[in-house]
Amino acid sequence: MRDRVPAPGKENRVRITQDNGQVVEGVLSYADSATQEGSTYTKGNVLPDFLCDTLGIDPESSEPKDAFLALRTYSGAKESTFQKLMTGRLI
Repeated sequence: MRDRVPAPGKENRVRITQDNGQVVEGVLSYADSATQEGSTYTKGNVLPDFLCDTLGIDPESSEPKDAFLALRTYSGAKESTFQKLMTGRLI
């Protein structure tokens, strides 16, 4: 996964093509008077390299779906405390 990098000075710009073909360009901003800003959707927040390394997936080409699949494999190999308790292997 990689972050999208806009050209300098073009951050948050959008181009909207209306049904009649007219093109409108502008800067996208929220007008919702947010009381708290949310986290940005970046590779570092969604799929950091250390998580890719832990799950054994490629940090450059992997996407969140790959992490979910790898997590299933990764967690399936680990025995939970509950499993150990119920089978008498915790003691």
